[in-house]
Amino acid sequence: MRGAGHVSALTLTPDGRYVLTAAHGTWDLKVWDLENATEPRTLSGHAAAISALAMMPGGLHAVSVSRDRTLKVWDTRTWCEIATFTGDAPFSACAIGPPNIIVAADNVVESETSGRLDVLRLEV
Repeated sequence: MRGAGHVSALTLTPDGRYVLTAAHGTWDLKVWDLENATEPRTLSGHAAAISALAMMPGGLHAVSVSRDRTLKVWDTRTWCEIATFTGDAPFSACAIGPPNIIVAADNVVESETSGRLDVLRLEV
């Protein structure tokens, strides 16, 4: 599939049907349908570059973190944003663990909050 640009982050749904990508310097996510090789769906909502992506266990939700200090949770059945968390500094990474635990890290070296880990639980 062409047109992904310079991919800076990606995650795959557990069923292997979709891959979500963030391209370097863009504020949107692309959802690629691997099964049907269709044009990507665009998910908008961040106001700065996306730093990392992760998939929740079971594949029903995806998580994106951004330089805009937000963490967003996306419903993979509707591809709609269902939750937003705002941190104290731009996020650089995220990880997912059961049961519905999301960990996000910032990367601002000059900040007093540098190295901070935010631990969240998604209640669905």
